[in-house]
Amino acid sequence: MRTIKCRAWDDFKKEMIHEFSAYDCHADQGELRISDQDNFGDYYELKLMQFTGLTDKNGVEIYEGDVVCWKHLDSYGMVYYNEDEVHYFAKPIRSEDATESYLDSNYMEVIGNIHENPELIKLK
Repeated sequence: MRTIKCRAWDDFKKEMIHEFSAYDCHADQGELRISDQDNFGDYYELKLMQFTGLTDKNGVEIYEGDVVCWKHLDSYGMVYYNEDEVHYFAKPIRSEDATESYLDSNYMEVIGNIHENPELIKLK
């Protein structure tokens, strides 16, 4: 059975939300909004990232927006969902990492994500 779960980046509070209930969430024209527990009636938008169903070589769950590394190849990529291929891939971050890769959880390691660690996108 496949586990379906998400995490969300709160751009206003600059923090990752790992657990939230459907009771707190509201769909509005395809965007996820969550009620602010501190200010009743206020809503804010979240950047939703879905769990890929895979873990890295250390057992860390892999989500969309994660930055992964293949240390034995000195290669880095950002995890995203390719709708045309109906599959998760790692898009290369550096120009010398020329092609996107299927996720290989036996060899790769999550080193951060694009929201909490935006500097990882600039790896050279």
